[in-house]
Amino acid sequence: MRKLLLSVAVLAAASFIEAPKSENEVVSAWFERMNALDESEESVDALIALYQPDALHITGPGSHQLGTVTYAGHENIRKMARDFAATYESPRFRIEVVTAREQSLSLFHSADGPWGGASIAVEYVAAYTRREDGTRVMVPGAAFFQLADGKIRRARFYFATGEMAPVQ
Repeated sequence: MRKLLLSVAVLAAASFIEAPKSENEVVSAWFERMNALDESEESVDALIALYQPDALHITGPGSHQLGTVTYAGHENIRKMARDFAATYESPRFRIEVVTAREQSLSLFHSADGPWGGASIAVEYVAAYTRREDGTRVMVPGAAFFQLADGKIRRARFYFATGEMAPVQ
């Protein structure tokens, strides 16, 4: 009985995760769900739900890697998300806001891709705390999303690590 109630509770919680409606909302949802990422499977599942099953997630190397790192498919992207949550806490990724003529806007640079979906680029700033030493850092970056059928088919992230700075 207890397992049944737990299963119902998990399914009910998952149903509250609303699917994004527009292409820009898919990108915005990625940032929201990355900010909610912790070591729980629910937070990882919410992030993975934005990706197509055969999606690619590409980043620059970590401190122990060389070259780009490509995570192919849900299971590898899930591993990346789990590793991130285990290494960092309190992530805060936000799309940069541009202000001109007393108006502010988060810019989504978009074009139609030859795969039949949108290509969307955004500038962002990420802040997170390293679990091993408690250092909070901030780093700017750029992300390029390719979308198809309302899901991420490819995501490429660039971090300006030369601009990484500790913050309080």
